[in-house]
Amino acid sequence: CSVACGGAYSITWNCPSVQNNDRDYNCHFGGTSAACPIVAGVASLLIARNPNLTVDEIYDILRSSAVTDLDWGSIDPPDYEYGYGRVDAFRAMLAICRGDANNDGIVDVGDAVYLTRHIYNFGADPVPDMRTGDANCDSTVSAGDVVYIINYVFKGGPEPGICFKY
Repeated sequence: CSVACGGAYSITWNCPSVQNNDRDYNCHFGGTSAACPIVAGVASLLIARNPNLTVDEIYDILRSSAVTDLDWGSIDPPDYEYGYGRVDAFRAMLAICRGDANNDGIVDVGDAVYLTRHIYNFGADPVPDMRTGDANCDSTVSAGDVVYIINYVFKGGPEPGICFKY
């Protein structure tokens, strides 16, 4: 293999055309051997963000946030060869970050203020993605989300939950 180091770091693998080359790990690393550490890493991100998630919730998040429109076509999960699709860390995290419009790790009155400022064009968009402001999971960021957060914070209403609308 050759390594090119200039202003940016890049690696070029000179892979043989033979597909059954077990000697070159970098050229033919795939399947469950490649997927397992990636899925474990995304699960770790979920746990770091919300340590109260159960094993079943993490499983559902990983399965439901997987991308089924792959480079070569779509799958209908569970697919015999591709399972539930390609793991997507951003979508998995987005599923559990609803209502945390300012991305500080908690849903509180600060998020209601942040959303209010956004809705009335005084403040920035929810970060890192507009959908984090969608506390009630109705696919819009509106005053309804502010009311939802205020109800949760001050009146013991339902906590913004796991949302799989992408």
